[in-house]
Amino acid sequence: MNENEILNYIEKYDLQKCLKVILRQSITLTSASNPYHNNFHALCVFYNAMKIVDDINKTHATISWHQARALGIACLFHDCGHDGGKFNLDDNNNVRTATNKAWEYLIEHDDKKLFGTVEMLIEATEFPHKSEPSSILEKVIRDADLMMIFEPNLIYQMVCGIWQEYLRKGNFCELDEIIEWCIGFYSDVNYYTNYAKKMKETKLSDSIERLEKLMKLLT
Repeated sequence: MNENEILNYIEKYDLQKCLKVILRQSITLTSASNPYHNNFHALCVFYNAMKIVDDINKTHATISWHQARALGIACLFHDCGHDGGKFNLDDNNNVRTATNKAWEYLIEHDDKKLFGTVEMLIEATEFPHKSEPSSILEKVIRDADLMMIFEPNLIYQMVCGIWQEYLRKGNFCELDEIIEWCIGFYSDVNYYTNYAKKMKETKLSDSIERLEKLMKLLT
């Protein structure tokens, strides 16, 4: 994630008010400081989604400014109010909370006409995934939500974050079990966009190697 590029995207798509609301949640919402489903994750998803949009529009110009803007709002809100529990298999409640928060934002600060699109995109991130993404925007947000494996700080943010959220639900496990899960899960992820597929081809092996090295050190 490149913070300077994030700020450029925020300005490009006129999302200054949205960013302000999201960052203020660090004070008002406990979900903003979740071990994994937090504001850092939201910003990473936003960043990766915008990178994918750029890549798609280089050759096809199929995603408009207005569509990208709605996508950006959905990314920033997709885990807003998340309960901080991983593998609870009840993500529908988190999705409903996130869409309600997005609605509150749109009503007070933005354009409520965007809600249908934003809601659809947030629902596309529900885990376990209930269906294949049906539109290009759904494919973008689905891919962006599953690209934390490519972050340079994946051991702390992803592995330790997921482990802590798993334990929060009262499900005891060892750290190496979470590492094994991450390796298996991300090795099998099916990405839909060319940008995400390229990232998997060029960066996944390095990430898996780091995770395997960590597991070896811990056992």
